Amino acid sequence: MKFELINTLPGKPQGKGKLERFFGTVNQMFLPAIPGFDLRKNSKLENLLTLREFDDRFRLWLIHQYSSHKHSETNETPSVKWESYSFVPRMPESIEQLDLLLHTVAKARKVHRDGIRFQGFRYFDVTLAGYVGEYVTIRYDPRNLTSIHVYADTVLVCHAICSELSDEIMSVKDVIKARRARKRELNHDIRNLLAAAERHIPAEKSTTEKPTPNYPKFKIKRFACDDD
Repeated sequence: MKFELINTLPGKPQGKGKLERFFGTVNQMFLPAIPGFDLRKNSKLENLLTLREFDDRFRLWLIHQYSSHKHSETNETPSVKWESYSFVPRMPESIEQLDLLLHTVAKARKVHRDGIRFQGFRYFDVTLAGYVGEYVTIRYDPRNLTSIHVYADTVLVCHAICSELSDEIMSVKDVIKARRARKRELNHDIRNLLAAAERHIPAEKSTTEKPTPNYPKFKIKRFACDDD
């Protein structure tokens, strides 16, 4: 992203005052209005936000309130102040490089004839036909599993799409949550079936007693030296 990294001294927030000021504004103006910010006022944890709902609220607050509110010192809004600077921003070389910031760590997957299998779903693209049997690298957005980015030797090959999720947005957490819920349902059904089997098929009791085993009796042999 062509950013210049400048390290600050530990415990000295003055070295990054602009960023610390922004965090302070978020803590003072945005977070207090979010359900669950003060658990003492909402001990039952009712009407809390999901991560996706929190992200939507923060985006709306950042664009429509923070960026449109005049600063007390500059008497200008942050958006106007940003656009007043006469500089050319250093942009990434491609959109794919920008997308990598939102994607997870690279994972290796083998390309099958029907596509790439990931998280229990199948991802396919016509371009993958030339990579059948080979291992490629995939990156994905954990908030949206409808498509994945496929790379071969750090070169973007295609955007493989899952036809099962093409009409909806499903995250990794949603997939894990659905699998756990399904697993609990199956375990519950298995327990009910076993309980029904025990009620209708009682265990057979043996009417004959097992004979007592007769062990052979051995005489203890004594040697002449034992008397001493």
